[in-house]
Amino acid sequence: MTAAILAVGAPTMSTVATAPPAASRRTSGGVSQWKRQVTVFAMLMILLVVGVAGASGALMWRMLRLRAGLTARAAATATLP
Repeated sequence: MTAAILAVGAPTMSTVATAPPAASRRTSGGVSQWKRQVTVFAMLMILLVVGVAGASGALMWRMLRLRAGLTARAAATATLP
């Protein structure tokens, strides 16, 4: 019967990995969670900066186009008799 269990792939003393102490598992889990949180925060900050820059650029473009249109209209009406 033991041979049948070993043939199936039951863990033996040579294949069983020893678990690290509970303190180191908790610390590494906390560090990886902290890294995830920092990564998410950094990604959100990048998106915020890109969004603000894009909105600012779009509004600046709109203002410049409006000013160019007003200038062109003023120039066109100034040349009329």
